[in-house]
Order: sequence, then C-alpha cells, then structure tokens
Amino acid sequence: MTFEPFTRSSLDAALRDGRVVMVDFSADWCVPCHELERSTFTDDRVRSLAHSFVLYQVDLTRYDSPEAERWRRQYGIHGVPTVIFLGPDGREVREARVEGFLAPDAFIERMSAASGKKTAERAGES
Repeated sequence: MTFEPFTRSSLDAALRDGRVVMVDFSADWCVPCHELERSTFTDDRVRSLAHSFVLYQVDLTRYDSPEAERWRRQYGIHGVPTVIFLGPDGREVREARVEGFLAPDAFIERMSAASGKKTAERAGES
C-alpha cells in the first residue's frame, strides 16, 4: 500500500472528490505499527480494498512534538498504531477505528464498515 503525506490541503482535495480516507498514525519506535505494516498492510485482500480509499500516514515518532500533539488532539489519538477512516463528509467513521494491531481479517471488517459495503462485496467474493 502506498501512503501519501498527510496535509490539510490533500485531505480537503480527497474529501471534495467524495473519497473515503484512511489515516494511519504510526511511529518508528512502535512495534505493533511494524506488525501492522508487515502482516496486515501486505495482505492481498487488504491491498485490494485499499484502492477505494485515499491513504495517508502520519508519523508520530516525535510523539511530544507540537505537530504530533496537534494531530493527536485533533483526532483523539491516545497511542499508536491508530488508524482512522473519514467519510466523504470529513467525519470519522467511529466504528471502523483501529487502535493497536489487527490481523487482516479484522482489518478488512473495519475497512468494509468505513466504506459502507459488505465484506464479501468489497473483497470480490460474492
């Protein structure tokens, strides 16, 4: 999966286009973040579903920096990894939020909830 740099202007453009957005908040020192990247984000089903999202990654390695603090406060991030999904209206799809490591099957469920479609439809299994 290829993540774009997260900026206000790129987010606004994605939302104007009516896209669902996935934002991965992670840090270099975060072991579960690396697990998510190695085990979940490399899964072919997750990668396939990811094409229907605009993907952003926010680096919170400097967790106490002013920029990281701003992102944490704005999106209610209490730890990493946290993955949020924003609907085309810019609001978070709360039931899809991921906090901590999730295996591919559970992550696919969250992606499906964020996109508003059934898992089987999204994974091309129906």
